[in-house]
Amino acid sequence: MGKIKGFVKSFFKNIILDVSFRRFILVGIINTLVGLGVNYLLLWLLGMSDKVSDNAAYWIASAANYIVGSILSFFLNKYYTFRSSEKSFSEVMRFVLNILVCWIVAYGTARPFIGWLFTGNWIWPWENVKFPGAAGYIATLLGAGLFVILNYFGQRFFAFKKKSPVEQPGDAEDGSDDVSDYGSDDVSKDGSDDGSDYGSDDVSKDGSDDVSNDVSDDGSDEKNEGNCR
Repeated sequence: MGKIKGFVKSFFKNIILDVSFRRFILVGIINTLVGLGVNYLLLWLLGMSDKVSDNAAYWIASAANYIVGSILSFFLNKYYTFRSSEKSFSEVMRFVLNILVCWIVAYGTARPFIGWLFTGNWIWPWENVKFPGAAGYIATLLGAGLFVILNYFGQRFFAFKKKSPVEQPGDAEDGSDDVSDYGSDDVSKDGSDDGSDYGSDDVSKDGSDDVSNDVSDDGSDEKNEGNCR
C-alpha cells in the first residue's frame, strides 16, 4: 500500500503538478479553439458551394482542422511548453510519428471498449457498426481524453525529449587541477623534500659526524700517545 501511495504522490508531483503539464493543457485549449474555428469556417464556406458534397466537405474540414491544429501544436509545445532548443528534421518526424501513434492507440482503444461496454461485443475499429444512442459520442470523448494523455507523454519524453548535457568546461578544470596538484605537490614533496632530507640531513649526520668523530678520536689519541712517549 505504501508503494502505491508513493507512486501516486510521485505521479502528481512530477506529472500533474509539473509546469509543462499546465502549459500543455493551455496549448491544447488554444489548438482546439483554432482547429474548430477552421473546421466550421470551411464547413460553412464549402456548404455554400453546389460542387462539393456534404461528405466531402466533412472530410476536407476535419483534415484542415487536424493539419492546422498539429502545426500550431508543434510550435507552441516546442517553444512554450517544453522549451526545446533542438532544430532538426528528426524532431519534426518524431512529432508527426507521435501524433499518429497516439491517435491510432487512443481511438483504436476507445471504440472497442465502449462497444463492449454498451453492447457486450468487442467491436474492432475497422468494423462499420453503428453504436446505440450516445455510445458513439462517448467513444469519441474517451478517445480524445486518451489522446491528450498519450500525446503529452509522447511529446515530453519522445518528440521534445531533452538531451543529456555534454561535457562541461568544469571537467577540464578538474583535469588541470589534478595535473597541477600532481606536478607541484607530489614533485615538491617527493622530490625536493626527499632530496633535501637525503642531501642535507643524511650527509651532515652520516658524513660530518663520522668524519669529525674519526678525526677527533684518531688525532687526539695519536697526540696523547706522542706526549706520553
